[in-house]
Amino acid sequence: MPQLAELPLLPWAVALPLGGAALVFVVRERAQAIGLAVGVASAAVGLLLALQVATGGVQHHAVGGWGAPLGIDLAADGLSALMVAMTSVVGLWVSLYSSAYFGAGDGGHQRAYFWPLWLLLWTALNALFLAADSFNAYVTLELLGLSAVALVALAAAAVALGVITAGLVLKTALFPFHFWLPPAHASAPAPVSAVLSALVVKASFYLLLRFWFWVLPEAATPVVTNLLGLLGALAVLWGGLRALTAERLKLLVAYSTVAQLGYLFLVFPLALGSVEGFTAWGGVALLLLAHATAKAGMFLSAGAILKASAHDGVSGIDGTAQALPVTVFAFALAGVSLVGLPPTGGFAGKWILLNAALATGQWWWAAVLLAGSLLAAAYTVRVLTHAFTRLPGEPPACVVPARLEWSAVALAVTALVLGFAAGEILELLRVGAPVSGPVLMEQLR
Repeated sequence: MPQLAELPLLPWAVALPLGGAALVFVVRERAQAIGLAVGVASAAVGLLLALQVATGGVQHHAVGGWGAPLGIDLAADGLSALMVAMTSVVGLWVSLYSSAYFGAGDGGHQRAYFWPLWLLLWTALNALFLAADSFNAYVTLELLGLSAVALVALAAAAVALGVITAGLVLKTALFPFHFWLPPAHASAPAPVSAVLSALVVKASFYLLLRFWFWVLPEAATPVVTNLLGLLGALAVLWGGLRALTAERLKLLVAYSTVAQLGYLFLVFPLALGSVEGFTAWGGVALLLLAHATAKAGMFLSAGAILKASAHDGVSGIDGTAQALPVTVFAFALAGVSLVGLPPTGGFAGKWILLNAALATGQWWWAAVLLAGSLLAAAYTVRVLTHAFTRLPGEPPACVVPARLEWSAVALAVTALVLGFAAGEILELLRVGAPVSGPVLMEQLR
Protein backbone atom coordinates (compact mmCIF):
# COMPACT_ATOMS: atom_id res chain seq x y z
CA MET A 1 0.00 0.00 0.00
CA PRO A 2 1.53 3.35 -0.98
CA GLN A 3 2.42 5.85 1.71
CA LEU A 4 0.16 8.86 2.16
CA ALA A 5 2.86 11.19 0.80
CA GLU A 6 2.94 9.22 -2.47
CA LEU A 7 -0.78 9.35 -3.23
CA PRO A 8 -1.69 11.68 -6.17
CA LEU A 9 -4.45 13.40 -4.21
CA LEU A 10 -4.21 16.81 -5.89
CA PRO A 11 -5.48 15.72 -9.34
CA TRP A 12 -8.04 13.35 -7.83
CA ALA A 13 -9.52 16.19 -5.76
CA VAL A 14 -10.54 17.80 -9.06
CA ALA A 15 -10.99 14.81 -11.35
CA LEU A 16 -13.24 12.77 -9.06
CA PRO A 17 -16.15 15.23 -8.69
CA LEU A 18 -15.71 16.31 -12.34
CA GLY A 19 -15.98 12.72 -13.57
CA GLY A 20 -18.91 12.15 -11.24
CA ALA A 21 -20.71 15.19 -12.64
CA ALA A 22 -20.35 13.85 -16.18
CA LEU A 23 -21.43 10.36 -15.16
CA VAL A 24 -24.60 11.36 -13.30
CA PHE A 25 -25.59 13.61 -16.20
CA VAL A 26 -25.42 10.62 -18.56
CA VAL A 27 -26.86 7.99 -16.20
CA ARG A 28 -29.69 10.10 -14.80
CA GLU A 29 -31.76 7.21 -13.51
CA ARG A 30 -28.97 6.38 -11.02
CA ALA A 31 -28.06 9.98 -10.24
CA GLN A 32 -28.86 9.75 -6.52
CA ALA A 33 -26.72 6.67 -5.86
CA ILE A 34 -23.82 7.72 -8.09
CA GLY A 35 -23.84 11.30 -6.79
CA LEU A 36 -23.81 10.19 -3.16
CA ALA A 37 -20.99 7.69 -3.79
CA VAL A 38 -18.89 10.31 -5.60
CA GLY A 39 -19.59 12.79 -2.80
CA VAL A 40 -18.33 10.37 -0.16
CA ALA A 41 -15.22 9.56 -2.21
CA SER A 42 -14.50 13.25 -2.93
CA ALA A 43 -14.83 14.08 0.76
CA ALA A 44 -12.37 11.32 1.64
CA VAL A 45 -9.84 12.60 -0.91
CA GLY A 46 -10.16 16.15 0.40
CA LEU A 47 -9.62 15.14 4.02
CA LEU A 48 -6.67 12.92 3.10
CA LEU A 49 -5.14 15.84 1.20
CA ALA A 50 -5.31 18.00 4.33
CA LEU A 51 -3.56 15.23 6.27
CA GLN A 52 -0.97 14.90 3.48
CA VAL A 53 -0.15 18.61 3.67
CA ALA A 54 -0.07 18.54 7.48
CA THR A 55 2.46 15.71 7.48
CA GLY A 56 4.38 16.33 4.27
CA GLY A 57 4.26 20.08 3.68
CA VAL A 58 3.28 21.95 0.53
CA GLN A 59 2.16 19.67 -2.33
CA HIS A 60 2.57 20.37 -6.07
CA HIS A 61 1.29 18.63 -9.21
CA ALA A 62 1.69 19.49 -12.90
CA VAL A 63 -1.44 18.23 -14.67
CA GLY A 64 -0.51 15.87 -17.47
CA GLY A 65 3.16 16.58 -16.85
CA TRP A 66 2.80 20.06 -18.34
CA GLY A 67 3.54 22.75 -15.84
CA ALA A 68 2.91 26.47 -16.08
CA PRO A 69 2.91 28.50 -18.27
CA LEU A 70 1.81 25.94 -20.91
CA GLY A 71 -0.11 23.65 -18.60
CA ILE A 72 -1.97 23.70 -15.30
CA ASP A 73 -0.23 23.55 -11.95
CA LEU A 74 -2.01 22.48 -8.80
CA ALA A 75 -0.65 23.32 -5.35
CA ALA A 76 -1.79 22.82 -1.78
CA ASP A 77 -0.44 24.58 1.27
CA GLY A 78 -2.04 24.90 4.69
CA LEU A 79 -4.74 27.40 3.72
CA SER A 80 -5.80 25.70 0.48
CA ALA A 81 -5.78 22.26 2.15
CA LEU A 82 -7.97 23.64 4.91
CA MET A 83 -10.42 25.08 2.37
CA VAL A 84 -10.60 21.76 0.51
CA ALA A 85 -11.17 19.96 3.82
CA MET A 86 -13.95 22.43 4.69
CA THR A 87 -15.56 21.72 1.31
CA SER A 88 -15.24 17.99 1.98
CA VAL A 89 -16.98 18.09 5.35
CA VAL A 90 -19.83 20.33 4.21
CA GLY A 91 -20.09 18.52 0.87
CA LEU A 92 -20.33 15.09 2.50
CA TRP A 93 -23.27 16.00 4.70
CA VAL A 94 -25.01 18.11 2.07
CA SER A 95 -24.78 15.15 -0.32
CA LEU A 96 -26.25 12.79 2.27
CA TYR A 97 -28.99 15.30 3.06
CA SER A 98 -29.76 15.81 -0.62
CA SER A 99 -30.20 12.10 -1.23
CA ALA A 100 -33.27 12.32 1.01
CA TYR A 101 -34.32 15.90 0.26
CA PHE A 102 -34.79 15.40 -3.48
CA GLY A 103 -37.11 12.45 -3.14
CA ALA A 104 -39.72 11.17 -5.53
CA GLY A 105 -42.22 13.73 -4.33
CA ASP A 106 -40.07 16.65 -5.46
CA GLY A 107 -40.34 15.81 -9.15
CA GLY A 108 -37.72 14.40 -11.46
CA HIS A 109 -36.52 17.78 -12.74
CA GLN A 110 -34.80 18.96 -9.57
CA ARG A 111 -33.41 15.53 -8.75
CA ALA A 112 -32.00 14.97 -12.24
CA TYR A 113 -30.18 18.29 -12.48
CA PHE A 114 -29.11 18.84 -8.89
CA TRP A 115 -26.44 16.14 -8.79
CA PRO A 116 -24.39 17.03 -11.91
CA LEU A 117 -24.55 20.74 -11.03
CA TRP A 118 -23.62 20.11 -7.39
CA LEU A 119 -20.65 17.93 -8.33
CA LEU A 120 -19.56 20.47 -10.93
CA LEU A 121 -19.69 23.16 -8.25
CA TRP A 122 -17.60 20.90 -5.96
CA THR A 123 -15.10 20.52 -8.82
CA ALA A 124 -14.88 24.29 -9.27
CA LEU A 125 -14.34 24.85 -5.54
CA ASN A 126 -11.50 22.32 -5.29
CA ALA A 127 -9.91 23.55 -8.52
CA LEU A 128 -10.06 27.15 -7.31
CA PHE A 129 -8.53 26.36 -3.93
CA LEU A 130 -5.75 24.30 -5.55
CA ALA A 131 -5.03 26.62 -8.49
CA ALA A 132 -1.37 27.67 -8.50
CA ASP A 133 -1.77 30.66 -10.82
CA SER A 134 -4.09 33.63 -11.20
CA PHE A 135 -5.43 32.64 -14.64
CA ASN A 136 -6.78 29.28 -13.55
CA ALA A 137 -8.08 30.81 -10.33
CA TYR A 138 -10.12 33.24 -12.45
CA VAL A 139 -11.37 30.47 -14.75
CA THR A 140 -12.47 28.29 -11.86
CA LEU A 141 -14.17 31.23 -10.16
CA GLU A 142 -16.28 31.75 -13.30
CA LEU A 143 -17.06 28.02 -13.42
CA LEU A 144 -18.09 28.27 -9.78
CA GLY A 145 -20.42 31.16 -10.56
CA LEU A 146 -22.02 29.36 -13.50
CA SER A 147 -22.73 26.20 -11.55
CA ALA A 148 -23.98 28.14 -8.51
CA VAL A 149 -26.37 30.19 -10.65
CA ALA A 150 -27.65 27.03 -12.34
CA LEU A 151 -28.26 25.45 -8.92
CA VAL A 152 -30.23 28.45 -7.76
CA ALA A 153 -32.25 28.23 -10.98
CA LEU A 154 -33.76 25.00 -9.55
CA ALA A 155 -35.81 27.52 -7.51
CA ALA A 156 -37.91 30.44 -8.75
CA ALA A 157 -36.76 31.99 -12.03
CA ALA A 158 -37.00 35.53 -10.63
CA VAL A 159 -34.58 34.64 -7.85
CA ALA A 160 -32.16 33.12 -10.37
CA LEU A 161 -32.28 36.29 -12.47
CA GLY A 162 -31.53 38.38 -9.42
CA VAL A 163 -28.55 36.20 -8.52
CA ILE A 164 -27.19 36.32 -12.08
CA THR A 165 -27.43 40.12 -12.19
CA ALA A 166 -25.95 40.79 -8.78
CA GLY A 167 -23.54 37.86 -8.66
CA LEU A 168 -21.70 39.12 -11.74
CA VAL A 169 -21.14 42.49 -10.01
CA LEU A 170 -19.66 41.31 -6.73
CA LYS A 171 -19.45 37.71 -5.59
CA THR A 172 -18.57 38.23 -1.95
CA ALA A 173 -21.84 39.90 -0.91
CA LEU A 174 -20.05 42.35 1.33
CA PHE A 175 -22.17 45.21 2.62
CA PRO A 176 -23.53 47.28 0.86
CA PHE A 177 -23.39 44.89 -2.12
CA HIS A 178 -25.11 42.12 -0.19
CA PHE A 179 -28.63 42.72 -1.46
CA TRP A 180 -28.68 39.65 -3.71
CA LEU A 181 -27.63 37.15 -1.06
CA PRO A 182 -30.62 36.99 1.36
CA PRO A 183 -33.38 36.42 -1.25
CA ALA A 184 -31.24 33.95 -3.20
CA HIS A 185 -30.20 31.90 -0.18
CA ALA A 186 -33.66 32.07 1.38
CA SER A 187 -35.50 30.92 -1.77
CA ALA A 188 -33.20 28.13 -2.96
CA PRO A 189 -33.72 24.51 -1.82
CA ALA A 190 -32.16 23.88 1.60
CA PRO A 191 -29.11 21.90 0.36
CA VAL A 192 -28.38 24.62 -2.19
CA SER A 193 -28.72 27.34 0.46
CA ALA A 194 -26.27 25.46 2.66
CA VAL A 195 -23.73 25.16 -0.14
CA LEU A 196 -24.09 28.80 -1.21
CA SER A 197 -23.68 30.14 2.32
CA ALA A 198 -21.03 27.73 3.56
CA LEU A 199 -18.85 27.41 0.46
CA VAL A 200 -19.65 29.55 -2.58
CA VAL A 201 -19.35 32.96 -0.90
CA LYS A 202 -16.05 31.84 0.63
CA ALA A 203 -14.38 31.25 -2.75
CA SER A 204 -14.04 34.92 -3.69
CA PHE A 205 -12.93 35.75 -0.15
CA TYR A 206 -10.26 33.04 -0.49
CA LEU A 207 -8.93 34.83 -3.57
CA LEU A 208 -8.92 38.11 -1.64
CA LEU A 209 -6.74 36.48 0.99
CA ARG A 210 -4.42 35.12 -1.68
CA PHE A 211 -3.97 38.43 -3.44
CA TRP A 212 -3.68 40.58 -0.33
CA PHE A 213 -1.36 38.31 1.63
CA TRP A 214 0.63 36.50 -1.05
CA VAL A 215 0.59 38.50 -4.29
CA LEU A 216 0.28 42.21 -3.49
CA PRO A 217 0.83 42.77 0.23
CA GLU A 218 2.53 46.06 -0.58
CA ALA A 219 -0.80 47.45 -1.77
CA ALA A 220 -2.09 47.51 1.79
CA THR A 221 -2.48 51.01 3.18
CA PRO A 222 -4.25 52.07 6.40
CA VAL A 223 -6.97 53.77 4.35
CA VAL A 224 -7.75 50.68 2.29
CA THR A 225 -7.53 48.13 5.10
CA ASN A 226 -9.64 50.23 7.45
CA LEU A 227 -12.22 50.79 4.71
CA LEU A 228 -12.53 47.03 4.22
CA GLY A 229 -12.78 46.63 7.98
CA LEU A 230 -15.47 49.32 8.17
CA LEU A 231 -17.55 47.61 5.48
CA GLY A 232 -17.14 44.36 7.40
CA ALA A 233 -18.27 46.05 10.64
CA LEU A 234 -21.33 47.52 8.92
CA ALA A 235 -22.14 44.06 7.53
CA VAL A 236 -21.95 42.57 11.04
CA LEU A 237 -24.34 45.14 12.47
CA TRP A 238 -26.73 45.50 9.52
CA GLY A 239 -26.95 41.76 8.86
CA GLY A 240 -27.54 41.06 12.54
CA LEU A 241 -30.32 43.64 12.78
CA ARG A 242 -32.04 42.37 9.64
CA ALA A 243 -31.81 38.79 10.92
CA LEU A 244 -33.35 39.90 14.20
CA THR A 245 -36.41 41.30 12.39
CA ALA A 246 -36.78 38.74 9.57
CA GLU A 247 -40.18 37.04 9.42
CA ARG A 248 -39.04 33.91 7.55
CA LEU A 249 -36.67 31.40 9.10
CA LYS A 250 -34.48 30.88 6.03
CA LEU A 251 -34.36 34.63 5.43
CA LEU A 252 -33.19 35.09 9.02
CA VAL A 253 -30.41 32.56 8.45
CA ALA A 254 -29.49 34.26 5.17
CA TYR A 255 -29.14 37.68 6.81
CA SER A 256 -27.04 35.99 9.46
CA THR A 257 -24.67 35.01 6.65
CA VAL A 258 -24.33 38.69 5.67
CA ALA A 259 -23.35 39.45 9.26
CA GLN A 260 -20.94 36.54 9.60
CA LEU A 261 -19.19 37.43 6.34
CA GLY A 262 -18.48 40.84 7.82
CA TYR A 263 -16.27 39.32 10.51
CA LEU A 264 -13.96 37.92 7.85
CA PHE A 265 -13.10 41.38 6.54
CA LEU A 266 -11.74 42.43 9.93
CA VAL A 267 -8.62 40.49 8.94
CA PHE A 268 -7.47 43.39 6.77
CA PRO A 269 -7.10 46.11 9.43
CA LEU A 270 -6.04 43.62 12.11
CA ALA A 271 -3.50 41.50 10.22
CA LEU A 272 -1.79 43.44 7.45
CA GLY A 273 1.18 45.30 8.85
CA SER A 274 0.44 44.60 12.51
CA VAL A 275 2.37 42.77 15.21
CA GLU A 276 -0.57 40.41 15.57
CA GLY A 277 -0.63 39.69 11.84
CA PHE A 278 -0.59 35.91 11.78
CA THR A 279 -2.73 35.67 14.91
CA ALA A 280 -5.53 37.73 13.37
CA TRP A 281 -5.22 35.88 10.08
CA GLY A 282 -5.52 32.53 11.87
CA GLY A 283 -8.54 33.76 13.83
CA VAL A 284 -10.36 34.72 10.66
CA ALA A 285 -9.53 31.33 9.13
CA LEU A 286 -11.06 29.63 12.18
CA LEU A 287 -14.16 31.82 11.88
CA LEU A 288 -14.40 30.93 8.20
CA LEU A 289 -14.43 27.20 9.00
CA ALA A 290 -16.79 27.58 11.94
CA HIS A 291 -19.24 29.63 9.88
CA ALA A 292 -19.14 27.15 7.00
CA THR A 293 -20.09 24.18 9.18
CA ALA A 294 -22.47 25.99 11.54
CA LYS A 295 -24.31 27.88 8.82
CA ALA A 296 -24.65 24.77 6.65
CA GLY A 297 -26.09 22.94 9.67
CA MET A 298 -28.46 25.83 10.36
CA PHE A 299 -29.75 25.92 6.77
CA LEU A 300 -30.24 22.15 6.74
CA SER A 301 -32.17 22.43 10.00
CA ALA A 302 -34.36 25.16 8.52
CA GLY A 303 -34.92 22.97 5.47
CA ALA A 304 -36.08 20.08 7.62
CA ILE A 305 -38.52 22.38 9.46
CA LEU A 306 -39.81 23.68 6.12
CA LYS A 307 -40.14 20.12 4.82
CA ALA A 308 -42.14 19.07 7.86
CA SER A 309 -44.39 22.09 8.28
CA ALA A 310 -44.61 23.36 4.66
CA HIS A 311 -43.71 26.89 5.80
CA ASP A 312 -40.78 28.66 7.46
CA GLY A 313 -42.41 31.62 9.17
CA VAL A 314 -40.54 32.29 12.41
CA SER A 315 -43.74 32.97 14.30
CA GLY A 316 -45.29 29.75 13.00
CA ILE A 317 -42.73 27.25 14.28
CA ASP A 318 -44.19 26.99 17.79
CA GLY A 319 -44.03 23.44 19.03
CA THR A 320 -41.24 22.43 16.65
CA ALA A 321 -39.03 21.31 19.53
CA GLN A 322 -41.72 18.82 20.52
CA ALA A 323 -42.06 17.43 17.03
CA LEU A 324 -38.46 17.72 15.73
CA PRO A 325 -36.17 17.78 18.78
CA VAL A 326 -33.10 16.63 16.85
CA THR A 327 -33.50 19.36 14.22
CA VAL A 328 -33.99 22.08 16.85
CA PHE A 329 -30.93 20.80 18.72
CA ALA A 330 -28.87 21.10 15.53
CA PHE A 331 -30.13 24.66 14.97
CA ALA A 332 -29.34 25.63 18.56
CA LEU A 333 -25.86 24.12 18.49
CA ALA A 334 -25.07 25.90 15.23
CA GLY A 335 -26.32 29.13 16.79
CA VAL A 336 -24.00 28.66 19.75
CA SER A 337 -21.02 28.68 17.36
CA LEU A 338 -22.29 31.72 15.47
CA VAL A 339 -22.71 33.59 18.75
CA GLY A 340 -19.15 32.63 19.68
CA LEU A 341 -19.70 30.74 22.92
CA PRO A 342 -17.03 28.31 24.18
CA PRO A 343 -15.90 25.74 23.30
CA THR A 344 -16.98 26.13 19.65
CA GLY A 345 -14.88 27.05 16.65
CA GLY A 346 -16.74 30.37 16.51
CA PHE A 347 -15.52 31.17 20.02
CA ALA A 348 -11.92 30.30 19.15
CA GLY A 349 -11.93 32.52 16.08
CA LYS A 350 -13.59 35.48 17.80
CA TRP A 351 -11.36 35.17 20.86
CA ILE A 352 -8.24 35.35 18.70
CA LEU A 353 -9.58 38.37 16.80
CA LEU A 354 -10.60 40.05 20.06
CA ASN A 355 -7.10 39.64 21.47
CA ALA A 356 -5.55 40.89 18.23
CA ALA A 357 -7.74 44.01 18.32
CA LEU A 358 -6.86 44.80 21.93
CA ALA A 359 -3.15 44.02 21.48
CA THR A 360 -2.92 46.47 18.58
CA GLY A 361 -4.93 49.19 20.30
CA GLN A 362 -7.82 48.90 17.82
CA TRP A 363 -10.52 48.52 20.48
CA TRP A 364 -13.30 49.57 18.09
CA TRP A 365 -13.03 46.27 16.22
CA ALA A 366 -13.40 44.49 19.56
CA ALA A 367 -16.62 46.45 20.11
CA VAL A 368 -17.90 45.26 16.73
CA LEU A 369 -17.13 41.65 17.66
CA LEU A 370 -19.04 41.94 20.93
CA ALA A 371 -22.02 43.75 19.35
CA GLY A 372 -22.23 41.16 16.58
CA SER A 373 -22.22 38.33 19.13
CA LEU A 374 -25.07 39.95 21.07
CA LEU A 375 -27.12 40.31 17.88
CA ALA A 376 -26.42 36.67 16.94
CA ALA A 377 -27.54 35.59 20.41
CA ALA A 378 -30.71 37.66 20.06
CA TYR A 379 -31.86 36.24 16.72
CA THR A 380 -30.91 32.69 17.71
CA VAL A 381 -32.85 32.95 20.98
CA ARG A 382 -35.78 34.45 19.07
CA VAL A 383 -36.05 31.32 16.92
CA LEU A 384 -35.57 28.96 19.86
CA THR A 385 -38.19 30.80 21.92
CA HIS A 386 -40.79 30.04 19.27
CA ALA A 387 -39.52 26.50 18.74
CA PHE A 388 -39.76 25.66 22.45
CA THR A 389 -43.19 27.25 22.92
CA ARG A 390 -45.37 24.27 23.78
CA LEU A 391 -48.61 23.84 21.93
CA PRO A 392 -51.67 22.49 23.77
CA GLY A 393 -52.33 18.83 23.29
CA GLU A 394 -50.18 16.40 21.39
CA PRO A 395 -47.33 17.82 19.24
CA PRO A 396 -48.09 17.90 15.52
CA ALA A 397 -46.98 14.89 13.52
CA CYS A 398 -43.80 16.01 11.74
CA VAL A 399 -41.95 13.09 10.20
CA VAL A 400 -38.89 13.77 8.09
CA PRO A 401 -36.17 11.34 6.94
CA ALA A 402 -33.52 10.83 9.61
CA ARG A 403 -30.81 11.88 7.16
CA LEU A 404 -32.28 15.39 7.06
CA GLU A 405 -31.96 15.76 10.81
CA TRP A 406 -28.66 13.99 11.47
CA SER A 407 -26.82 15.65 8.57
CA ALA A 408 -27.60 19.00 10.21
CA VAL A 409 -26.47 17.67 13.60
CA ALA A 410 -23.20 16.40 12.14
CA LEU A 411 -22.33 19.81 10.71
CA ALA A 412 -23.29 21.64 13.91
CA VAL A 413 -21.19 19.22 15.97
CA THR A 414 -18.28 19.81 13.58
CA ALA A 415 -18.50 23.53 14.34
CA LEU A 416 -18.23 22.63 18.02
CA VAL A 417 -15.28 20.27 17.55
CA LEU A 418 -13.35 22.92 15.62
CA GLY A 419 -12.86 24.75 18.92
CA PHE A 420 -10.95 21.80 20.34
CA ALA A 421 -8.84 21.52 17.18
CA ALA A 422 -7.94 25.21 16.98
CA GLY A 423 -4.26 24.62 17.80
CA GLU A 424 -3.84 21.98 15.10
CA ILE A 425 -5.66 24.14 12.55
CA LEU A 426 -3.37 27.10 13.26
CA GLU A 427 -0.33 24.87 12.84
CA LEU A 428 -1.66 23.64 9.49
CA LEU A 429 -2.15 27.25 8.40
CA ARG A 430 1.53 27.95 9.02
CA VAL A 431 2.46 25.60 6.16
CA GLY A 432 3.27 27.95 3.32
CA ALA A 433 1.87 30.94 5.23
CA PRO A 434 2.82 34.42 3.98
CA VAL A 435 5.07 36.75 5.93
CA SER A 436 3.20 39.48 7.74
CA GLY A 437 3.51 42.08 10.43
CA PRO A 438 6.91 43.67 11.09
CA VAL A 439 8.71 41.14 8.89
CA LEU A 440 6.68 42.21 5.89
CA MET A 441 7.06 45.90 6.70
CA GLU A 442 10.83 45.52 6.96
CA GLN A 443 10.97 43.78 3.57
CA LEU A 444 8.93 46.56 1.98
CA ARG A 445 11.41 49.16 3.22
